[in-house]
Amino acid sequence: MRASQTDWRTRLAASLFPFKLYVILAAICLFAWHARLPEPAQHSVAWHMAIGDFNTAVVGAMLGYALSTVVLVAGGFVQMSISSRRAALWSISFGVAGLIIGLILWHYTDQHYYDSMWRSAW
Repeated sequence: MRASQTDWRTRLAASLFPFKLYVILAAICLFAWHARLPEPAQHSVAWHMAIGDFNTAVVGAMLGYALSTVVLVAGGFVQMSISSRRAALWSISFGVAGLIIGLILWHYTDQHYYDSMWRSAW
């Protein structure tokens, strides 16, 4: 009987792990990509094309963050009721971090911000 409970906890923790990994790695990848974008004053046409591609990728990443937030918070509540509170706290923390990162991305992909930078480059 104990082996089946341990197996359930292990499966639940293992199923939440890719979402925790996404919360960390997607932000690092987007930050690295943004750091490699061309400067607005140097290559205005190339910058405009690159920022469009970047914004498209960020919208996809925001959807991934929304999904990760829902799955991690729900999984955390399941872990809280079935298994340890420590695992639940970690899952809910990653879910909240995903929500915060997703909201920050939503704020910084506002087109008015990039349009004002585009105009100031001219």
